Amino acid sequence: MVKHGLTKIQKRQVALSIFMEVSVSFESFQRFLSIVTDSGFSQEDLVSNLIGFYIGVGDITQEKAIELCHPVSKQVALSVWDKEGAVGKNKNNNWRPKYANSTVHINSNQCADECLVSGTTFPDVFTKIKPVRKGFLYVNA
Repeated sequence: MVKHGLTKIQKRQVALSIFMEVSVSFESFQRFLSIVTDSGFSQEDLVSNLIGFYIGVGDITQEKAIELCHPVSKQVALSVWDKEGAVGKNKNNNWRPKYANSTVHINSNQCADECLVSGTTFPDVFTKIKPVRKGFLYVNA
């Protein structure tokens, strides 16, 4: 149950808190099914959920989120996959990304690191809303 009369900021904090709790519960359940799937807490799971939350509440557009997150080319993504394995094999229990050890892509013409300019910093826009602890602004029903 959510307390009545919350400010807009508090409502967003409660929404994020509940969203995070449900996301972690879902990933934990998927991890429990590890004999069938390796999806629980995959490298991108919680981070992509968080980005989706911010898009859903209207803090950022999908286009802007993609721009800020600076996706790499398909060639680099495949290179990372080959070097580090599938995202399901690389677990992440955090709400911040685990960046690849190397985003260098080598082909016959050049050696390039697509993340050299943008770096490996998670955009601050995805930390604007601070989750709150269950107990005062909301409780289990």
